[in-house]
This record gives sequence, structure tokens and C-alpha cells, in this order.
Amino acid sequence: EQVARQRRMMNETAASFAWEAGRRFAFTIGANHQLHKYLDPTLANNLNRFEAAFSGDAGVKLAPKTKLFVSYSRGLVHYSAGRRDHSRTHQFGVGLSGVLTRRISGRLQAGLNKRRYENTLPGMPRDNTFFSTGVDLKYKAARRTEATLRLSRGINEATFRTSRYYVSNAVNAGIAHTWRGLTLTGDASFQTDRYPESTTLGSVSGNRRDDIYGAGVGIAYSMRSWLSTSLSYSRAQRYSFFLNEFAYVANRFSLGLSASF
Repeated sequence: EQVARQRRMMNETAASFAWEAGRRFAFTIGANHQLHKYLDPTLANNLNRFEAAFSGDAGVKLAPKTKLFVSYSRGLVHYSAGRRDHSRTHQFGVGLSGVLTRRISGRLQAGLNKRRYENTLPGMPRDNTFFSTGVDLKYKAARRTEATLRLSRGINEATFRTSRYYVSNAVNAGIAHTWRGLTLTGDASFQTDRYPESTTLGSVSGNRRDDIYGAGVGIAYSMRSWLSTSLSYSRAQRYSFFLNEFAYVANRFSLGLSASF
């Protein structure tokens, strides 16, 4: 998005509650609220909004640490200024989570999203249906080595011209190795964002598409069982197939200190 690096604030509040009924059934309910505020007055008039979601899932245990579940989420997006792209979404899902094999654990999920916009715009449908997926797997390659694989497909609010949303597909693969309190990590990723709704900017018209390539390395050191520090570097590069002005290169360095009690 063209405002990805604009100064803004996002306040998020979330809560969830999980319980089990007997030895075979498990349930979870949750709620999430996000408030987006842009510091630039022009962007704030068009993009300030809140997003809320209420969700729940019900599962049956196929094994002590493996659960098959169905889920439902009700989400809404409301713009607080001039933009009128308010929407409501129903999401239905099914998935598998927990210990999948002797070496693989994680979560597999597929879903169907049905979104309705409050206002009808010329040439744009009021109702849209999307398929979404989520894969988050860990593979225990050795006693000190672990690999991860994440795949996702979902819809996001768009801030580009008249486009109301974009579909994002992403893959990330990583590896971590621990030795005497030190953990070395590395990962690589690819993401493609596609805008199904055609738009015009200047003399260019069409459907925008962005491809983002990324890679990163890091090191973490556990000083105590409750205290650790970390250092990481990542690089992301975006190629935009609409206008070159949306392409960028981002280098990020981070230093962290984590304590748990």
C-alpha cells in the first residue's frame, strides 16, 4: 500500500477464553478490536477506522494432543471519516491442530469468507466470496534444530485509490538451531498482493499487483530461564506491477530484551 510507511497509530484489544468438556471436546471464544488512526490529516479523513471481530471454534480430540475443529468469525469494518466502504464479514472454517505426526506439529485451516459492503459503488459488487487458508507447521529435524513453514491466503482492507480490498498470498520458511543457550535463526519469504478491482492513477489503469521478497537472520541468547536477548536483520523488497513508485527496499535491524515471570 502507498501508505505502508506513513506515521499512524493502531490500538488493539483482544480477549479469549478456552475450556474443555470431558476428554474429547474443546471450545474457544474470542473477541478482537483494532483502532487505526493516521497522523496525516488528509489520510485520516479517508482511512481512520475500527475493525472488530467475534469468533469461536468447537473441536473434537482425535488424540490427546490433536484436535479437529470447526470455526466461525463475524467481523466488521467501519470508517470514521469520509470513506464509506463499511463492511461485514462471515468466515466459516475447518481445520486440524496440535501434534500431527511424531516430528510435525502445528495448525492447518481452510475457510470461506462472505463479505457484504453497506454501500453499492458503480461497477463493483456489493457481495464478495473468498477462500482463505492458513498453514503453520513446525518440523523437529533434530534435538536442537527446528524448521517452520507458514502459508496463508486472506483478504485485507485496501488504501489504494478506489480499491476496497486486496487478496494476499504468502509463504514463509525458516529454520532455528540452538546450542548452549544460543539460538541461530534464518528465514525466507514471498508474498503477492493482488487487487481484483481495477483502478486508475494518472495515465495508468488496471489491476494492481505487488510481489514482496524477504529474508532474515537472527541470533538470540538465553541468559536465564526467564531472561533472553536477541539481535536480528531482515530485508524486504517489493516489486509493483502497476507503478514503480510503489516499489521499495526495506532493511530492518532489531535488538530485543525479553523477560517472563
